[in-house]
Amino acid sequence: MMPWDMMVTVNGYWTYKFRNTSLDEMFIVTLNKSKPGLTKRQIEFESYISIASSIPSAITVILHAFVGNRFTIHWRALVSLIGMIATFSGIIVLAYMDSDDWATSFLISNLTLAVVINIFRALFRATNSANMGKFPVSYMGSLANGICVGGLIPVLVNIFFLTLKVDIQMAGFACFMFSFLTAIVVLVLFLRMEGLEFYQYYSKLAQEPEDQFGLFCSRT
Repeated sequence: MMPWDMMVTVNGYWTYKFRNTSLDEMFIVTLNKSKPGLTKRQIEFESYISIASSIPSAITVILHAFVGNRFTIHWRALVSLIGMIATFSGIIVLAYMDSDDWATSFLISNLTLAVVINIFRALFRATNSANMGKFPVSYMGSLANGICVGGLIPVLVNIFFLTLKVDIQMAGFACFMFSFLTAIVVLVLFLRMEGLEFYQYYSKLAQEPEDQFGLFCSRT
């Protein structure tokens, strides 16, 4: 959740990226859409990103309900985490680049990556929730608390960079890099967690049946 929340929290970054570059000397970051001078992309970006999030997530959750049990929790979680890391690396590269001369392509590229990252995000969240269902009830409560904290961290990080008065584009880049590194840490912790007897007992990885998908339904 946190990498995606970070992506939609850096409003100033997106406002800057989709600004009218012919008015750079007069540009002041604002989130008030009632003021004149905002471009069409600035005004409509939130709608675009909302669509790029909701539709892929809904489809992924539905598909997971029907075919998710064909794959082990290990592979579902691993593929979703690696997918999010790879996708976010593309977002970081775009954030570092000067996109003033190709704003439309920049928008399309980011929306495409947003669709992909939401597919992996929905897969990871569905897999994690299904896995937690095998653990004691208190762990499901901890999962809910973790999701809430994950939504709070992007806000705090964004406020931190705004307080430092960092360049808008670099602030967005730094926020995305923070999310990227967090996803890598989660991947490492997940792989280490799988080696714990406590986790193996409740998740029952070794007892999950194999089927025609072979490799994806086996740890080896």
